[in-house]
Amino acid sequence: MNYAAHSHCPNCFQPSTQAICASCGFDRATYVEEALHLPLFSVVGGQYTLGRVVAADAVGIVYTAQKTGGAILTAREYYPEPLAVRTRTGTVMPKSGTARPQGFAQGYQHFIDEARLLNSCQPLPGIVRFVDLVEQYGTAYWVMDSIDGCPLQDAWHQQPKQPASYLKLWLKPLLDTLEQLQQRGIHSPDLTLHNIFLRGGAKKPQDPVLMDLGLTRQSVLDLDTAQAGDGLYTLGALLFQCLNGTPPPSFAQCRQGVPLTFVGSHLDPYLKTAIERCLMVTATDRPADISALKTLLAPFLNARPPVTPVAVAEKKTDDPALWQHTRNADSIEAYQAYLQAYPASAKKEAAEEAMKRLKLEAELKLRQWQEAPRKDDGFIDDAAEEDEDDEDYDDEKPTNLFVQLLKVIFGGLLLAAIGAGGWAAYQGYLDMQQKHQGQEEEQKVRSAEQELTTTYLPKDNASGFYQSRCPDGLELWQKLADANNATAQALLSGCYLYGQAVPEDKVLAAQWLRKAADQGLARAQTELAGLYKLGQGVTANPVLALQWYRKAADQGLAGAQFNVGQMYASGAGGVAVNDREALEWFRKAAEQGYAPAQTSVGLAYEQGKGTAPDRPKSLEWLQKAAAQGDLRGLTALGYSYKKTGDFAQAQAAFSPAAERNYPDAQFGLALLYQFGSGVKQDFAQAAQWFRKAADQGHAPSQYYLGNLYELGNGVGLDLAQAVDWYKKAATQGDPEGQARLGYMFANGKGIAQDDQQAVEWYKKAATQGSILGQVSLGYMYDVGRGISQDYQQAFKWYKKAAEQGLASAQGNLGVQYQFGKGVEQDYQQAAYWYGKAATQGYAPAQTHLAYLYASGKGVGQDLQQAIAWYQKAAAQGDADAQKGLQALGVQ
Repeated sequence: MNYAAHSHCPNCFQPSTQAICASCGFDRATYVEEALHLPLFSVVGGQYTLGRVVAADAVGIVYTAQKTGGAILTAREYYPEPLAVRTRTGTVMPKSGTARPQGFAQGYQHFIDEARLLNSCQPLPGIVRFVDLVEQYGTAYWVMDSIDGCPLQDAWHQQPKQPASYLKLWLKPLLDTLEQLQQRGIHSPDLTLHNIFLRGGAKKPQDPVLMDLGLTRQSVLDLDTAQAGDGLYTLGALLFQCLNGTPPPSFAQCRQGVPLTFVGSHLDPYLKTAIERCLMVTATDRPADISALKTLLAPFLNARPPVTPVAVAEKKTDDPALWQHTRNADSIEAYQAYLQAYPASAKKEAAEEAMKRLKLEAELKLRQWQEAPRKDDGFIDDAAEEDEDDEDYDDEKPTNLFVQLLKVIFGGLLLAAIGAGGWAAYQGYLDMQQKHQGQEEEQKVRSAEQELTTTYLPKDNASGFYQSRCPDGLELWQKLADANNATAQALLSGCYLYGQAVPEDKVLAAQWLRKAADQGLARAQTELAGLYKLGQGVTANPVLALQWYRKAADQGLAGAQFNVGQMYASGAGGVAVNDREALEWFRKAAEQGYAPAQTSVGLAYEQGKGTAPDRPKSLEWLQKAAAQGDLRGLTALGYSYKKTGDFAQAQAAFSPAAERNYPDAQFGLALLYQFGSGVKQDFAQAAQWFRKAADQGHAPSQYYLGNLYELGNGVGLDLAQAVDWYKKAATQGDPEGQARLGYMFANGKGIAQDDQQAVEWYKKAATQGSILGQVSLGYMYDVGRGISQDYQQAFKWYKKAAEQGLASAQGNLGVQYQFGKGVEQDYQQAAYWYGKAATQGYAPAQTHLAYLYASGKGVGQDLQQAIAWYQKAAAQGDADAQKGLQALGVQ
């Protein structure tokens, strides 16, 4: 590596051009850059610089990262290696031909959904803090806090001697996190050794942190969801692996009766019981939830050193390990939980005996305390005074009840002694306490308000706010919103808009948004505009939508600028269509890196809307949008390349968007296979991609899929299926689908023959400019099928199709002129239209044109020309042409 070429360390981002960084000690000489990684110091989202690769798995790659001029972070890239490849430009594309049931596109969507879910879990201390979501290079990136610690997997290798004791250091906070996740409806997070980080490292582990929730991993790897259950099975497997050093038998093996074998004979019985319950094959046999599991584990997690019992008659139980555990002072409640966990256990009798013994010990200790000598103060004996030195076990002393009683007595004597004036003083003390609590509450609100004003709101996008959570509950947000904090009002509206923590109420959401928007909060103005545009919570009003978009756009918000451009492009919001104005707004947003706007600018230069056509500029903007993974941009770029015959580039652009289930891209890719453009013609592949788009309601794809069924190309010949797909396209207004459906009715193909239905569908198609619809409707008028015969109407529709270059329509139009059908007879016009059709190889027109040359009607008589056209038609098997040649004496 040329270290001088990079002026900063890829680990800590401090200035460094040496092999070993002087700041963090990272050795660049041992670091290997692989082709599947993004190059060092790549930038995503315009503000996050990526450094070295920290980790990689089947789902993605984790990089160190730094926000421009800011803190060190971590970036996780969606790169499922079994399903994806990286191009030389860094773009991630799905591998072709993968047969995995969970593909790249579905995994990508899970990655996006999981990012939003992680963001909604903030600020749980056991979940990594989510900072940003970036979509670029055909994929997506989570930007998160960098955790100062190590994975549980690394820590475990360094501390293997006392696994149960080490487990106790971090298990309780992990359970607290899982319990809060369950309350949020997340029941199956990823609980693996490499996904749990321990703050503080292996020696002094603190606060375990989940680096992700595992939704994407389950999707990409197609995991057996039965194993995850409600998350308790995977937790049990994790604890078993921590204790034994190896995973438990697989779920399938457990289902077949393979027993769990624990290492060591002195395993804590409560821990063992909890693990066994979690690994039950039947979900109903597992603890009901994390809270129930915490109850089972409480004796293990809260266990104290044993208290030396008084001399009593010894009676051993059937289980020495069980008996040993009963010597803890808090074991009575524990054994009650134990009996509930295993009501039919063979150890029940032993456990009951142990409980009786505990109660006996407690009674004897109490009697011992009562009879022991007292100090002069009459409150605490010598043994109790010694116990106070050990604060950790103070709650175990059997004297607690009497100490509490003495405190009550002492308090009563004190109040009696201080008299009425003392009571006033005491009341003053209570008032002071209440005032102090009020100050604490006020400080809490101020802190929350300060945090909200600096909260990272979701990046500017057309779809609005991510769903976020208030650190201290919705009540605090409500309080801040009532105090007219615009940010709190906007975020509170998001809760009502999406039904998060409160019932969904779009009217209330609009009201809170209006309050925030009136204070000038740009994102609230954009959201409010969107509600007016869609009519959600308010009456749809495009004029007000445009007004609010303009307010936010004038503050420089890219998403709002893009929406203003769209309204000028479509003429919505009471403005006239103005392509030039639209382009200006699109450009403002595009220059801020807003991908949808970059696509719109590229299309404007491609189509010459609001500016002169400029292909180089069009490609430049479309490539910028495509590089960020914008589906519309990738698709537009594909069609641009296809238009100029660059089919390889077209396929490269279509493919990632098609894999991510974008129907326009799937249609474009299908057309390449349909016609063999840049690829080997493959009707089966074409049918596959047409179907993916057709299933999403893409009308042109429905038409083409119907055509494949009609012809039996790439699929089995099935006229009924053809009619079904034509009908789907036709009912959506697709003109070609309408024309072809009319044809199927007219000819009784795949459906009962019905001329009137044929005419109705031909009319719909013809009025939309379908050539097939126009010529077919002209024919129905010409011969009077399904409608009254009308030569003028026949002439009208033939001419429309003929002017679009359809040879059969041109030939039919020539017949109309030749015989004066619906128009004044005109041989010259007949010869003109016959000539157009004849040069396209249309045999009937060639025969008619030959006749005109032979008879000298509309053209000068020319037998050589007549013979030549007769021969062309005869070669195609036209019987009238063969007769014409015979009439001229030509064999």
